[in-house]
Amino acid sequence: DQFPKRISEAVGFTFHWDETAQAPYAYRASDSTYATFDDRRSVAAKVRYVKEKRLGGIMFWQLGHDLPKDGLVAAIRRELGTR
Repeated sequence: DQFPKRISEAVGFTFHWDETAQAPYAYRASDSTYATFDDRRSVAAKVRYVKEKRLGGIMFWQLGHDLPKDGLVAAIRRELGTR
C-alpha cells in the first residue's frame, strides 16, 4: 500500500480539511508537494450529497488501496444504511 508510505507525517506532510470541498488534503512545505485524496469523512459527505441531489452514484480513486476493514467502502455503506 503506497499511499500511507508516500503521503504521511513521517515524510513531512501536514494534513488539512477543506470545508468548501468537504475533502482532505496534504501539503509538504519542503518541496511544495500538494496531494488530495478521499477519506471516510469525505466519502460520507459525498454519499450525503448524492442522496440529497438524488444522483445515480458515487466514486473514489484506487479501490485497491482501500482498507480491508472500516475503509471507504464501509463508510459508503454506513452512510447509505446498508451492510
